[in-house]
Amino acid sequence: MENKTKKPWIVHLIKLKFPRIVDDDIIMVWGDTVYKSKHIDFPNHLVAHEQVHIKQQKGSKLYGLIWLIGYIFSNTFRLNKELEAYRIQYRISGDPKVLHKIATDLSSDIYGNLVSFDEAVKLIKQ
Repeated sequence: MENKTKKPWIVHLIKLKFPRIVDDDIIMVWGDTVYKSKHIDFPNHLVAHEQVHIKQQKGSKLYGLIWLIGYIFSNTFRLNKELEAYRIQYRISGDPKVLHKIATDLSSDIYGNLVSFDEAVKLIKQ
């Protein structure tokens, strides 16, 4: 897993669907690379989340682009991919504060208001 601070060009595709999340606080994976701002804390549970996305994209920038198209255009695809990553993240952290944060994110407009907060908590804990 490689880490870079410069955002890739595909961030413009994401911005078309999710204009709110594309700022200095975004962490994103494309292929085998994690893109994040230098100031963002990157604890083990968050690293594990991003590693799930790398596996989902098969560590390939080409497959990652195909993955991203599914992520942008399919709510079901996006929810399933984030749930897989958030479940691992929560299991590794074991922290109720982390659960609250990730359930808040998953139930917000950051991901397109896919589920309610209570449903997010329930799904992440499965």
